[in-house]
Amino acid sequence: MAPRLIASSAELDALAAGDRDLAALTGWRAEVFGNDALRLVQGRIALSASGGAVRVVPVG
Repeated sequence: MAPRLIASSAELDALAAGDRDLAALTGWRAEVFGNDALRLVQGRIALSASGGAVRVVPVG
């Protein structure tokens, strides 16, 4: 799936800036991306990369 179908770069910038009224945070986009993206910007999870694989790591 093309990343731009989930969230544009402008939406990612808006999410990082605190905007929560975004298509990426609703419906199927929230399920495949938005919920984890929101947890990431809230500091509830972190990303770890090793050997080409990326893992979601709970924080705290």
